[in-house]
This record gives sequence, structure tokens and C-alpha cells, in this order.
Amino acid sequence: MLKIGKTYYLKTWEELKKASNGGFRGALNFGDILFLSRMKVLCGNKIRIIGKDPLYEGVYQGKSINTSEQFLFTENMLVVPGLKRMIEVRNESRTKV
Repeated sequence: MLKIGKTYYLKTWEELKKASNGGFRGALNFGDILFLSRMKVLCGNKIRIIGKDPLYEGVYQGKSINTSEQFLFTENMLVVPGLKRMIEVRNESRTKV
């Protein structure tokens, strides 16, 4: 469960496409909500959760740390910062081999 006021990383575009349950057609379809392809520019950026969406269960309103644009997010679109650091470290160790 996402926490309001906490900061998360948005997954990469490839990860988002996989998480969209095959509903990728220029946009990402996560259940009842269509996430626009312009979210591609946010991939890897930090997102601060600012509230829950009043209409949809499990959907949160978030704001880009870099641009202050607001978007809707679900849990499977975001990565917790600690996990992001682990992924970065793992990727770095692979490139050194």
C-alpha cells in the first residue's frame, strides 16, 4: 500500500508496459483508468504521493518531483526507493563483469 506524502520512483517504460496486462496501445490501461503515453517522460523520476483518487480504489494522485505535474498512479507502477537502490547496485555490478 502506498503512503501519502512518501516519495517513490516510477518504473521504466518497459516495466509499465508489462504491468498494463497487455493493454498497451499507445497508452497504458490499468483496470478502469487509462494512463497516457506522456508518462513515458516521467519514467525513472521520483513521484510524491499527494492523495487517493476519490473515484477509484487503489489509485493514487501523485506529483512529479521534477516538473510538479500531477498524474494518477497504481501501486504496480511505482518502486519503493530502497528497492530502486538495490536494482541500481545490481545493474552496476553486472556492467562491471
